[in-house]
Amino acid sequence: MTTIRFAPLIAALALVFVLAACGSAPPQLPIDDTPPPIDDTPPPPIDDTPPPIDDDPGTGAAITKIGLIDLAASDTGFGLPQILGSGVFFGTNVAIPVDELQSPYADMVGMCEVSGPPSDPGDVDIPSLPGDIFIAFLDGGDALTVNRDGMPFATLERETATFDGDTIIVYAIVEDLEGALPEGLTATVPGGDQFPAFTNEAFPSVGTFALTAPASGATIDPDTVFAWEPSGTSHAFVTIMVVGSDLATFVTCVASDADGSLAFSPAVKAELGVEFAGSLQLVERAAVRVATHASEGAALILMARSSTMSPFLGFPEDPGFELPDLP
Repeated sequence: MTTIRFAPLIAALALVFVLAACGSAPPQLPIDDTPPPIDDTPPPPIDDTPPPIDDDPGTGAAITKIGLIDLAASDTGFGLPQILGSGVFFGTNVAIPVDELQSPYADMVGMCEVSGPPSDPGDVDIPSLPGDIFIAFLDGGDALTVNRDGMPFATLERETATFDGDTIIVYAIVEDLEGALPEGLTATVPGGDQFPAFTNEAFPSVGTFALTAPASGATIDPDTVFAWEPSGTSHAFVTIMVVGSDLATFVTCVASDADGSLAFSPAVKAELGVEFAGSLQLVERAAVRVATHASEGAALILMARSSTMSPFLGFPEDPGFELPDLP
């Protein structure tokens, strides 16, 4: 029996699916089998001068191997925040442009979704992929290391399991770490046959995130305006989750960290109704930075998060999730 610490990987796996879906191929056009006219013009002379080598990915580089290392300082109100870490590497049959990796949640910024509770508190809602997109777990090598200003800070241990004939490879911090995410964190991936090595790649800075409005414990209604101090970090975004007092209505919003505030749109207000009252379940700031090996079609996404979660309504951060080793 292999135990994988599954809960800290939820955000990582959800992002994997978002990124792979971003690279979905365009719809096929009707086939035109009319033969083209014959062109017997002599071909131009061949230029066999080799192009210059350029490992700068730019915004149009095609990436088919993606690694994600996610570090989060999560505060549930019991003592110091707990630092969690997870990693995953995967390959996809559809190439993804680098610029979509830089801000994977760009299409969600400024949006709020009203929904009901999951059918089971342990359910994980990960979007399904289109039928023509496939992903496979890759091996990033032995343990991943995180340093702080060049000194050891954390280790993400490699864990594997087999499920339905496939090998699942994930990485997770198994030691107890507390406090906010410090500055100066870097990650090293040893790499191997399936994924290239990355050395001392820097995580973005998110600081310690907290709302400046509304006040702690205040009731959330349709006219509530959420406010915070922007971090100044590029590609940072804020997630806010609210649960209604009926425990049956959930509101999830994503905003640009640079905006510094968020209010419900008229459409969301109408959906909630004037009598809606709720409380905060989760507030979080996250940021990503992308390092690339363009010549190998590989990218490493480094995500940092700072969050505050309701100690009574939030799901447990690391209950452990057992996947059996199947024959």
